[in-house]
Amino acid sequence: MVALQEPLESAHKGQIEPNLAAYVGRAAFSTTSNGQVKTRPLSRFSRRALTERVKELTCLQEIAQIAAVPDLSLDAILQQIVERLPSAWQYANMAFARIVVDRRSYVAPGFRESGWKQTARIVVGGSRRGVVEIFYARAMPKLDEGPFLKVERNLVNAVAK
Repeated sequence: MVALQEPLESAHKGQIEPNLAAYVGRAAFSTTSNGQVKTRPLSRFSRRALTERVKELTCLQEIAQIAAVPDLSLDAILQQIVERLPSAWQYANMAFARIVVDRRSYVAPGFRESGWKQTARIVVGGSRRGVVEIFYARAMPKLDEGPFLKVERNLVNAVAK
């Protein structure tokens, strides 16, 4: 219990603790009225769902870091984003991303287009300027939106904004 207190306090202060995901992946945390941290084991389903949320949040954090680099061109920003997007999807090793803005396409090396895709329009000032697309290389189990999770829809929409 003591080993968990420091990462939790760091996270509460807004500091990123690299090992926190490992702790969170094994137990749920709650705090008692006297400030003690209590844990309980997570189910396999909860661990899997939590792992997916960590991947999505990590992707958003990486995108924010990319966008914050001074003097980085829009081309460089979009290229780096498209290279990181697949890692946030449930079947990351089978995922490929493409961003198209003003008819210019950004893809990562090895990109493959397929019929299994999730898309979100990029709209700027009320005008459609492009699209963010995530493809799976092959058929995957049916989930919320074809082979994609509902939270992946939220993520692709957020990236398109």
